[in-house]
Amino acid sequence: MDHRDFEACGISAGIASNLCDALTNSERVQIEDWRFLAAFSIPNVGKGGCEKLLKHHRIEDVFGLTVDDIVQIDGFAEKTAKSLVNSLAKVKSQVTALMPRFNLKRTTGAASVGNSAISSKTIVFTGSMQRSKREDMEKQAKALGAKVGSSVSAKTDYLVVGANVGANKTQAAGKFGTTILTEDEYLALIA
Repeated sequence: MDHRDFEACGISAGIASNLCDALTNSERVQIEDWRFLAAFSIPNVGKGGCEKLLKHHRIEDVFGLTVDDIVQIDGFAEKTAKSLVNSLAKVKSQVTALMPRFNLKRTTGAASVGNSAISSKTIVFTGSMQRSKREDMEKQAKALGAKVGSSVSAKTDYLVVGANVGANKTQAAGKFGTTILTEDEYLALIA
């Protein structure tokens, strides 16, 4: 299947190109369902918005969501929710027709997110981690419902420190009253 096949289905050239790239990659590795949905270039909702949406609803279910359902998700205002409902209706047939062709990795559902000790918390990771790559820890934290930041602010709940940590982030954590956890303490918290 190439971009012409997608375009023959009424998909624009840009989206067809995105889908071809994603399909080629999906044959080798899984693609996150939110990346797949984002490939349809839904107005006013980027990759982050698609990921947020699919943390709360399965991709198969998003087409039946109402504006009220969407505004219940942190980060979606009414205007964006209305636009999203309309945009999803327009791409529903294309998404449902193409989904079986992709090796989709499902975003962690709302049920497991809600039970997490870090759900709705803001976390910053710093330093060299010993048990896992920092990037993997950040992905896992997001999957558990946390917001991952790059700098410590008054909104940061936890600063997770590995080895070789600079003083700036730990000083900021002290200033803002942020809880500082070692890597082992953090892993125990989410266990």
